Amino acid sequence: MPKYLIERTWDPMDEAELAKMAGLSKRIIDESFSDIVWDRTQVTVDDDGVIRTFCVYGAPGKARVREHSAMLGCHRIDNIYEIAGDIDPADLPS
Repeated sequence: MPKYLIERTWDPMDEAELAKMAGLSKRIIDESFSDIVWDRTQVTVDDDGVIRTFCVYGAPGKARVREHSAMLGCHRIDNIYEIAGDIDPADLPS
């Protein structure tokens, strides 16, 4: 299954609200998107308080990621990139 890096910008919210949205996202995947695998998410907050997330999902296609996003709400997808490969520094010689 292809993997995607999803870059999102979130509506203004506090940490508790973002945690609630993460829980809702997982519940939506579990209940309605069993063909999506949520691998991990990195969260950034810039100096203006804008929240962005960078999520890695396994999914059959970008359209399926967008369907999940529409159901979740409270954010916009800025970019979806198909991941071509992984580089792990632990696998590289010193």
